[in-house]
Formats: sequence, C-alpha cells, structure tokens
Amino acid sequence: MSKLRVPKLPKLTSENRYHLLALLDDYERKHLLEPERNIPLDIFLRYYFLDNKHIYPLDRASIVDYAYTLTSYKLYLSAIAMRPLTWSRRLDAYMSHKFEQNLMNGDMPPNVRASFPEDLFQMIIDAYGEKDGFNM
Repeated sequence: MSKLRVPKLPKLTSENRYHLLALLDDYERKHLLEPERNIPLDIFLRYYFLDNKHIYPLDRASIVDYAYTLTSYKLYLSAIAMRPLTWSRRLDAYMSHKFEQNLMNGDMPPNVRASFPEDLFQMIIDAYGEKDGFNM
C-alpha cells in the first residue's frame, strides 16, 4: 500500500488557532443540534468570516486550509487523538508525530487511515482495487 499524501500547512498562530477551533466547534455543534439546518463547510466559513471581519485575508486562508484538512481527516484524527475528543485534541494529533507515523499502521483499519466511512471505502476498493482505492 502506498503512502497517503499529507498536506504541509503553515505554522498556526495562537489567534488563528483560536478562530479555527471556535469555528470547527461551532460548525460541529450546529450540525449535531440542528441537523435540519446543515450547511456545507464553505458556506459556514463564509458566514464566520463575515461575522469576524477583523481577520486578515492571509490568516483567513490559513484557517480555511486547516479547517478543510482537519475535517477531511476527522475519522483518522478521532482514532489517534486523546480522549475525550475535541477539535483541539484532533488538531494536536494532526500536528504531532503520530499523524504521519500511524498512517501506515497495519493495526488500524484501512478506511480509518484513509479517513473514509467503511461502507463507502469498501465500494471504492471493490471498484478500483485496494492500491488505487486507497490513494484516491
């Protein structure tokens, strides 16, 4: 099995970390408490930045990159992060050496390493094979 590509993101300032965790917590809370009002992350980010106009454009770009990366690896990060699970602990797991180290851990199910729901991952493996399906 080949190695997954891990995005290299810029260093996160404390203020950007605060905004990243605040928006991810708010996004998750709204999705759990009000499932009928679910909106895509990109639209949620737009409204968040409209409410927080003081955030500079370069900082916004960094926050958005981290938000998309963390949400795309959410299942995997939930498997390696300390409990109880919070976005802060998932971010810490992403920034730790454990993130890349455990990507090829054979003890972890492949769908978790790919951060993909098991049933959909199996459909991709069935259609493309394990090597190509894992790298999609």
